[in-house]
Amino acid sequence: MMGAAAAAGATGGAALNVNPIRNPNQANLDFNIPGDHHDLLHHNQVGTVIVWESQAAKAWHKIEPGQAPAETRVFLEGLSGLNDTYFTVNEFKGWHLQRLLKSLRACFVDIDLGRAATRYDLDEAIERLHEKAMPAPNMVVFSGRGLHLYWILKHTPALVLPVWQAVEGALIKALADFHSDSKARDCTRLLRLVGTKNSKTGGGVRGLVLDGQPWNFHQLTDEVLGHRPERPVRQVRSFEAAQVKRGIHPRATNFRRWHLVLSDLHQIGRHHGQIPEGFRNEFLFLGSVALSWFASPESIADEVIDLAKLYCRGLPEAEAEAAASQSIARAKKSIGGEKEMWQGESKDPRYFFKRETLWERLEPLAAPVVRSLRAIIPDGVAAEHKRECDKARWDDENTGKGYRVGNAEKVAQAQSWRADGMTQREIAGNLGVSQRTISTWLGA
Repeated sequence: MMGAAAAAGATGGAALNVNPIRNPNQANLDFNIPGDHHDLLHHNQVGTVIVWESQAAKAWHKIEPGQAPAETRVFLEGLSGLNDTYFTVNEFKGWHLQRLLKSLRACFVDIDLGRAATRYDLDEAIERLHEKAMPAPNMVVFSGRGLHLYWILKHTPALVLPVWQAVEGALIKALADFHSDSKARDCTRLLRLVGTKNSKTGGGVRGLVLDGQPWNFHQLTDEVLGHRPERPVRQVRSFEAAQVKRGIHPRATNFRRWHLVLSDLHQIGRHHGQIPEGFRNEFLFLGSVALSWFASPESIADEVIDLAKLYCRGLPEAEAEAAASQSIARAKKSIGGEKEMWQGESKDPRYFFKRETLWERLEPLAAPVVRSLRAIIPDGVAAEHKRECDKARWDDENTGKGYRVGNAEKVAQAQSWRADGMTQREIAGNLGVSQRTISTWLGA
């Protein structure tokens, strides 16, 4: 719900008319109305957008997907001129937590210059992206102390978060020598809202549309991470090639692994209802380890506290934060570019436990649901999974349902995207198959 005072004091405004064709030579379009910023990122909104007034009101607001567009614009325009007001780049199921992610709407880079940015700074950023063979952003926000670069996405379901994380990291790294903020890389991030003010400089926050056509996420992934190798037709004998066949970009496999660990922890938590007291610290610690590969160091504590509220009721927040403290410290080192030596090799300082270690630490909790887990599993179950995958890769028999076993995961993904409102054409583009194939898989 929105603040009544803000809504009552606002006046309506016409929506920004953006050129729907991607054209690098199109005229740039300035905008400074909060409603335009929302409409560019959250067109056809499917999840909750969170707004944060951090100054006088210190109030949180929710813009729900079913809300009338006119009401949304009236509310947002009531925020014009306020100091330090932010909103979520992506959309959620009620609140901005990783587990509640509903729709990915943009990749972004926060460039902190410590001063008001100019068009020259933007040109410099785009030139550096060009030098690194990276695509230019669709939109830029002059934040008062730098630039927020946006690569706007069509509605992209949360299940591709591991790949989104890899794309996000690659864009930030490409601008590392141009003051990109390496901490601003989490899907729950809030960024400054156009039309408000930066209290540190007193300057207004304004936007500039460079290209109004949102990216298809599959296409942006290929532009940023490189095109996937050709999918093997028959045998797949490497982990990387297997991931390609399953639709996972090779550069995103590490993020996918920890995403599966976090998913397994939720599966374990749901089974037990509440984690027994002797296992709570271990459960939350491993949750913080998994989150350190997705969340910013500043947000890990909030995510772990949420995990505790779900499955460790009654545990003081201070104890949940303590369980996450080492993971947070290591995440900060990683963000700062530090490395640690391990067995003669330079490694990322974040914890990276082997599958066997995860199982040893959580076996009593995980054993009752081991058949439904993907990452926290013993050797025997891992071997079974491998045999099943090998059978699907090498035999790839038909299921009798219009698709082969090897495509089962893609079919499930297509069904999920379709349920979220994505068109068959968009699904086909994301999965790299024909629209006719998608129609067959969906039984249309």
